[in-house]
Amino acid sequence: MLKILAIVSMLIDHIGRIFYPDAILFTIIGRLSFPLFCWSVVVGVDRTQNIQKYSLRVLYLALISQIPYSLLFDTHGLNVCFTLLFGILVIMLYRVPLNLYLKWIAIILLLVIPDLLSFDYGSYGVFTILLLYLLRNKSELLLISYTLLTILSISMYHYELIQLYAIMAIPIIIFLKNNHFNVNRFFNYSFYPAHLLLLLCIHAWV
Repeated sequence: MLKILAIVSMLIDHIGRIFYPDAILFTIIGRLSFPLFCWSVVVGVDRTQNIQKYSLRVLYLALISQIPYSLLFDTHGLNVCFTLLFGILVIMLYRVPLNLYLKWIAIILLLVIPDLLSFDYGSYGVFTILLLYLLRNKSELLLISYTLLTILSISMYHYELIQLYAIMAIPIIIFLKNNHFNVNRFFNYSFYPAHLLLLLCIHAWV
């Protein structure tokens, strides 16, 4: 259920950005999508039997999606799938039994690189995934921590205040996280690049 909500809210957000940039309701609804996708990554990491293959699938998705993403949004930044990938890599490092000092140096690097390479949502996005993973069974602390992270990110990255609506995704996650609804794997991985291509074509024709 949460994955479907993530997809729908993302689609609404992108339709608003391309065709109705002044319609704030599209943007408000769209703020829910990223935390919901981050949660789906956390669930995917917990459920997968091979996290390396899982991360490779996300990498392929990121590479396939980059050209339509760049053309649609007229940007040189990297699409959100790269952000999700780095979130997976951070979790992988956290779980690996390495020297604690070296582990956190590597994790900090993975948190910094997204800002340097202009990932969508940057370090804020990767930190969101780590936060959701670490606090996935501590609902109240998760809500408080994500609220503080979002407020801090607004001040650091000069995000618009509308980003605060992303916080509403956390109660949705808390209430629906045990409501399991399996999404077809092909649909799951193909929707992102497919909807970018479709919106790009429509935008070119309109």
